[in-house]
Amino acid sequence: MTPSVGLQDGQDGRRQQAPCFEGPATAAAKRVRCRQLRYSRWEIKGHPRIIAAIYLEQPESFWYARAVNTEPGLRERKKAQTRQTIADVALRLFTERGFDEVTVVEVAREAEVSEATLFNYFPTKEDLLFSRMGAYETRLVDSVRNRDSGTSAVTALTEFLLRPQDDRLSSRDGEFLATMARMITASPALLARERQVFAEHTAELAAVLAEQTHAEPEDLEPWVVANALMGVHRAILDSVRRRALDGQANPSLSRDVRFQAERALGLLENGLGGYADKT
Repeated sequence: MTPSVGLQDGQDGRRQQAPCFEGPATAAAKRVRCRQLRYSRWEIKGHPRIIAAIYLEQPESFWYARAVNTEPGLRERKKAQTRQTIADVALRLFTERGFDEVTVVEVAREAEVSEATLFNYFPTKEDLLFSRMGAYETRLVDSVRNRDSGTSAVTALTEFLLRPQDDRLSSRDGEFLATMARMITASPALLARERQVFAEHTAELAAVLAEQTHAEPEDLEPWVVANALMGVHRAILDSVRRRALDGQANPSLSRDVRFQAERALGLLENGLGGYADKT
């Protein structure tokens, strides 16, 4: 069976559509094959993967390849922009007036979206603030999950927390950090949501470690290690807040926190056997 698409001269001299393929086939099969081949000309002309899928008679590969698109479309970009606008407006209002003093209706009105649209992007009011934190924790877990062969979990976490491209702390001024610290520590709802975020990602990290070490369900090691690793991250966050509230500003704040983080991570890397020996 030889596929072909194009125009050819008919008996009356007019240009007409060439047959999609030659050889016996059902009418339904002909319609499907013609449609596939025409899409290959109209939408992705000359793409080697698509052409190969068609000529090797793998229509499922053809449709899969058509669906794959690494570039975000206009709709996705608009959704991302709307989400960012809502989050930025919420952060501004929360820092100006306090989390508990701002309603979701006010955020939606200021962001020029409906309340329903806001909840489509952020299921709870707390998510308006902690969606960024959740995304950071997700990348933290992924840094351990996707670490190179031969790299320990502690080393992967250290590289993630301390590498310059992820060091957002040094770019923040002390007043902003202090404002954020006051807002979060003053709101029981935000503190509860923060604990939930940490708990969820600690459990996810423990599951990753258990899978990678082939641990049994009753083994404690994955939970112990996951809590230790996430504990360093949480201790760093708490240290930043305390220092900001005490009036310490950058660059000394970020420098001191980094030094303490390196010490804590080094302790985990080297083991706790010699720590706090009682004399």
